[in-house]
Amino acid sequence: MLVQGFYTHRPYFKEILKNTTGNILECGCGEGSTMMIREHIRGTGRKLVSLESNIEWLSKYTHLADANHILQHVNADNEDCVETGNKWVEHIEANQLSDFEVVFLDSSPWMSRKCCFDYFLDKAKVIIIHDFDYFPNNNIIGKTILRTCVDNKEKIVCDLTGVVKNYKLFYPPYKHFVGTTGPPTLVCSNIMDHEEFDTLVRIIQTNEASYYV
Repeated sequence: MLVQGFYTHRPYFKEILKNTTGNILECGCGEGSTMMIREHIRGTGRKLVSLESNIEWLSKYTHLADANHILQHVNADNEDCVETGNKWVEHIEANQLSDFEVVFLDSSPWMSRKCCFDYFLDKAKVIIIHDFDYFPNNNIIGKTILRTCVDNKEKIVCDLTGVVKNYKLFYPPYKHFVGTTGPPTLVCSNIMDHEEFDTLVRIIQTNEASYYV
């Protein structure tokens, strides 16, 4: 299965879904995640909650709502500031959205991902952030300590020491980059111990190539 377009998070996200059993929170609906999650959890009893601030975009998916899939509109604009990001957290708290094993952050604006990351850091077992390089490149989450460029395609190494206990930044193969940055996907956990997290990373790396054939 060849990963298409900006769905560069899918190889890692799918392996995480295979190796977890709990409920999932999706911040930011999209063809690359919403349908994939639903397909994977069908018949398992797992719950998916999808949040979206763009009501027109959300309307593309509201017909999917069922006993295992809740979709909600977050009353927040797209101004990229902490105040906007906090509205996402306020919605999560007001609706008592908790007990998620996996949290996927692909919402807009950027600060919505940052604020939700901070909120779930010690609550969710696994957090996945798409397009993650934006955050260390702008000193929002961690920092960028190395950049490499091959054929105008950039990869970074980031340092999240003191931010999150376990983390791994994944890039697609160069030939499957979209644009110049990948984009990369961060998989991280403050809940898992090092051995459990390293095992998950090895599973992802072992099966990653199968998504590009």
